[in-house]
Amino acid sequence: MPENVTIQRSFGKFWGLAGLRLGFALGQPALLAALAREAGPWAVNGPALAIGAQAMADEAWADDAIVYHSEATLRLDRLAIQRGWQVAGGTHLFRLYQTGDAEAAQNALARTHIWTRRFPYSTG
Repeated sequence: MPENVTIQRSFGKFWGLAGLRLGFALGQPALLAALAREAGPWAVNGPALAIGAQAMADEAWADDAIVYHSEATLRLDRLAIQRGWQVAGGTHLFRLYQTGDAEAAQNALARTHIWTRRFPYSTG
């Protein structure tokens, strides 16, 4: 691995385990040491470690989760496009859309119990 590259994974974001405060970084020792200095101490509880170990060991579950989230992303994008929104980016678990009226879109989604984040600079 090049000395200036890290791979960082969050269980909440990559595996879809919302609320699990656990992640990891891979890279060259000097770069990881600098990252550790910047991040400071990060306590991880025992249940999170147990869940993380189980998730890492279950390749079939991880593969199934990736397929599920990929398909769900496509469905969500199709629905957004049908509303006239444009896909602006995202991951399998988080999407970014250009809506034309971000405040109206956020309010409409909130009325159906869907929480979204609207960026302060957004007017569309």
